[in-house]
Amino acid sequence: MSNSPAQPAGWQPHPPTPPTGPPGAPYPQGAPSPAAGPVPGPAPFAAGPYPAGQPVAYPAAATFPPAGPTPAPPRRSTGLRVFFVVLAGLLAMGLCAGGGIAGYVGWWAPRQDMAERRAIFADWGRPHSFTSDGLVEGDDATLQVYRFTCPQGRCPVDLGERVHDWLVAAGAQDAKIEDVTRCVANGFQYGGPTCTWTWRVNSCRATATTTGLDKVPLGWDRPLVLNVRVRECD
Repeated sequence: MSNSPAQPAGWQPHPPTPPTGPPGAPYPQGAPSPAAGPVPGPAPFAAGPYPAGQPVAYPAAATFPPAGPTPAPPRRSTGLRVFFVVLAGLLAMGLCAGGGIAGYVGWWAPRQDMAERRAIFADWGRPHSFTSDGLVEGDDATLQVYRFTCPQGRCPVDLGERVHDWLVAAGAQDAKIEDVTRCVANGFQYGGPTCTWTWRVNSCRATATTTGLDKVPLGWDRPLVLNVRVRECD
């Protein structure tokens, strides 16, 4: 007689539990081996929804600007533009003024003074019976040389008076007849003293000088030289 308890009808024993153990043990068909690691393949995605800002495994769709006209770039301040325009105008005016002043000082003013000195000589004319060597003009002064030639050294007795009359008419009021006669007579001597008269005319300074003559043999023609200079016009 058996000591095992009686089993109900239709009872079947459970299949044996698969053994556990180290790698190499027999595993059910299709089951992965613990030593083989995870099966390669795409990682499964967790079911949504995802939190805001959570990256996902696929690329996001391209973002395009909204349709419509492109906004114009911001314009500069109108006040700043007006400032630059005014500044450019002031600079241009300064350059024009500077160029005008430089032109007046460097070109126009000297030409005006030269024309004024030329007009003075034209008003005076030449002393009686004298010849002119022509004007020598510069930016600061104008020179005129007058000559009278005495044939064989014989000069008219009134030559001093001719020079005196011309000086007085030109404006040299301090010229005295006796002084002019003496200067003219001494001017015919070699190394004779020079005589100078100075006066003002039309805001200019005039100077007349008789010069000593070179030594020449007795009986040769001798000229009297009268140098007249006008300068320092205000």
